[in-house]
Amino acid sequence: MHSLRPATALWALALIAAVSDAFSIPSRPALAPPPPAPRPKVGDRRVGTWNPHPRMTAALDPRTGSFLPPVDVTPIRVEAMVPRAQRAFAAGVSGQFVLIASAVLSYALVATAAPVSLMALFDQGILLPFVDNLTPAALCFGGADVVTQLVSSREEQKRAGTAIRVDAWRSLSASLVGILCNAIGLTVWLHFLNPCLPSSSVGGLARGKLPLLVAKTMTHAFVWGTLSNSASLVLRRMLAGDSPNMSVAFWNSKIMQVTRSNMAFWPVWMLVNFALVPQAMQVRVTAVGAFCFNIFMSYVSSQR
Repeated sequence: MHSLRPATALWALALIAAVSDAFSIPSRPALAPPPPAPRPKVGDRRVGTWNPHPRMTAALDPRTGSFLPPVDVTPIRVEAMVPRAQRAFAAGVSGQFVLIASAVLSYALVATAAPVSLMALFDQGILLPFVDNLTPAALCFGGADVVTQLVSSREEQKRAGTAIRVDAWRSLSASLVGILCNAIGLTVWLHFLNPCLPSSSVGGLARGKLPLLVAKTMTHAFVWGTLSNSASLVLRRMLAGDSPNMSVAFWNSKIMQVTRSNMAFWPVWMLVNFALVPQAMQVRVTAVGAFCFNIFMSYVSSQR
């Protein structure tokens, strides 16, 4: 393992700062509590007579002696809800920042500790490492989006009688995301991860190799899962026409849901992948798993 150089540590810190600036969301302004409800008086035709027990009370008209229609005068206590909502919002934003920053830092540390350089990936040519993975990634990501659209259109047809439609641009956008995140991004990530924990250390399902296999699987699911899912959510919304700010806000609202689903699906798939599949085929096997997972991702990304 190569030791961490100061320049690399500074680069990692700068990258975390950039992620913090890009994905930070200003805190919501505090909401002032409503003024206390005035104590009603007998004969007040606006609020009615005071009765603290029932939620509804009636106003007495002093001219006729009859009651007017009942009015709800129960005070609404919202001041205790506002701080709790603000704390939950702040905790959610902080948790998401910690999640993405930890993934970026882990990526930087793995890339630095690996006994290979990035340029070694391109010894045979710039495009050669990615060529074999382009078609499976594009087909699996785009095909998953088509399946999602067909299922959604079928449900809409049953509910509203509309025709089944498939948005070709949306499916092409999903294919582009697959090329960037799977064929290119995952190839680069595994180029650094596999030398740190090679197949000779984690291959097979032998008991002695199981701890390192689990460590590699969970590192991959957390680090690459967080980075690729974040990129996928933002890129899909931007390709759908959203502004960068709208795309980041969408990411903020969905990343926790996607991360929970990611940690429920990918560790099992990648454990089998790392244990039994040759390293040269692991990106393509991941693309097959991405076909299943991206049916869910396409559905989430299409929501508003």
